Amino acid sequence: MSGRVPFSILTGGLGSGKTTLLARLLRHPGMARTGVVVNEFGEIGLDSALLGHAEDHTVVLAGGCVCCGATADFVSAVRTLEARAGSLSRVVIETSGLADPVPILHALAVDPHLAAGYVPGSVIATVDALQGERELGRNKLAVRQVAVADRIILTKSDIAAPRAVTCLRQRLQDINPAAEVLVVNHGEATPEQVFGLLPGHPSPLPAEGHAHHHGPGPRAFCLTREDAVDWQSFGPALEQLVTALGDRLLRVKGQLHVAGSDQPLVVQGVRGFLHPPVPLAAWPSADRLSRIVFITEDGEEAAIRAAGRALGGTLE
Repeated sequence: MSGRVPFSILTGGLGSGKTTLLARLLRHPGMARTGVVVNEFGEIGLDSALLGHAEDHTVVLAGGCVCCGATADFVSAVRTLEARAGSLSRVVIETSGLADPVPILHALAVDPHLAAGYVPGSVIATVDALQGERELGRNKLAVRQVAVADRIILTKSDIAAPRAVTCLRQRLQDINPAAEVLVVNHGEATPEQVFGLLPGHPSPLPAEGHAHHHGPGPRAFCLTREDAVDWQSFGPALEQLVTALGDRLLRVKGQLHVAGSDQPLVVQGVRGFLHPPVPLAAWPSADRLSRIVFITEDGEEAAIRAAGRALGGTLE
């Protein structure tokens, strides 16, 4: 990763348990060198006080949300964090419950300072087991937060009906088949469970490619390919597709089996931009299939299917 620091995004609706989860994670010794940017919608920062994290490792971005054209403020907050904390092992931004995480991913791709210093880590979405089904039914932003996540943390499951938890978990997997769904009680989870074992490591992807439809809104498509890819030809073809989809592409993420290499190659992109690929030390699963998940605005199925044929993969 050439010394770049993994940058993770913690998103989720208002009251879905983001601050409780992050506060407990920050108690782990391995999180001591974690920098935190807290994006609060109100002028008075309360979440940062609840985190109990070292003051020089925490920056509050208050008075708005980073999805509303305030990405310059977001970049400034990261620079402030660097100046205060010095060497960091990871940065986490806890977004406002009203924030769309896609512009943050976009900023990580296009801002020269962020692109040089950071590599995309996990996107984590918290979902309230009591209110999640209702929110997903009425709030397009809630669906969008879930759709782009690598991991979905189902909170308050200890006080929700077991059947409701089961149904909600299935709904979440229908929206985002590439994400791991982790059920936690009282915010109890380890950093490895939430952020992954390896910096920039994506969630295990589905074993088969499926186009999922759950009504209007984001859709996820998984492209699989059995034979190893020639990166010299595959890379430009993938970049051309990502560029063509532009803003309609909420996120692309995957792992590739590249000809001549024993290391999987992680690819990630957002809104027409593809990050430089990152090799992992080892394969996270026994098989060596290449899998790429495209998360798009509704109505892009024909383009993705055409791309699947062009890239030599299978999309069912």
